[in-house]
Amino acid sequence: MKGFISKIERFEDGAASVFFKGCVHHCPWCCEAACQGAAAADRPGVREVEAADLVAELLTQPLQQLTLSGGEPLMQCDFATELCSLLKQQQEVFIILETCGDVPPPQIIPILPYIDLIRFDLPDSNDMTYAANCGADPEMIYGNLFNLSRLGFPIQLTVPLIPDISNNKQHMTNIAQILDEFGLHDVMLIPYVNCQEAWKAADFISPFHNIPDLSLDHAQNLWGFLAQQGMYSVSIGSIK
Repeated sequence: MKGFISKIERFEDGAASVFFKGCVHHCPWCCEAACQGAAAADRPGVREVEAADLVAELLTQPLQQLTLSGGEPLMQCDFATELCSLLKQQQEVFIILETCGDVPPPQIIPILPYIDLIRFDLPDSNDMTYAANCGADPEMIYGNLFNLSRLGFPIQLTVPLIPDISNNKQHMTNIAQILDEFGLHDVMLIPYVNCQEAWKAADFISPFHNIPDLSLDHAQNLWGFLAQQGMYSVSIGSIK
């Protein structure tokens, strides 16, 4: 089966990330703007590839961990599932799925046997602004999060810290309530980064183009505040 990807990133520790083209959201702060829109080769660098050929390409170098990123990998659920299945048949690889969870359940269920961890993205805990800014369907998102948590599936909530949206204590309080409600413990805060060069390359107009990176001190303050709200495993990650 063929699918569309924008790039592959590799790391010295044997990890790699595949960025899937296409997303159900249009987040204005997205640092992978080239992955937004339809699952199609409609931007520079996007290519169509067979799942088997992508596996062969990934295995040309040592591979211990693969992250399915994007974009929204589950927009190409059949392609992503075949990729993971073929990869697991050839080599034991720890596979992470990054998703916003805003897809119908039939697009999630088939891939689950091949996934070791889901990173569930939640940039905004305010349903109205999340829908307005990103085109999100909070009912779909929380329904999927509930079902996955009920299955006992390993989930890490990823929380981008977006200026004037989610880089505040009220959002951290809301996140703590969500963690408690869904029985989750693992959360990673991701400080906002200005991706002006990537936006220009993708011909993407962002209202955040003049907003500087969120300081690490600010992220650490929110980390400390959230860690005090309950028995959570809180970390600070990076989109770079």
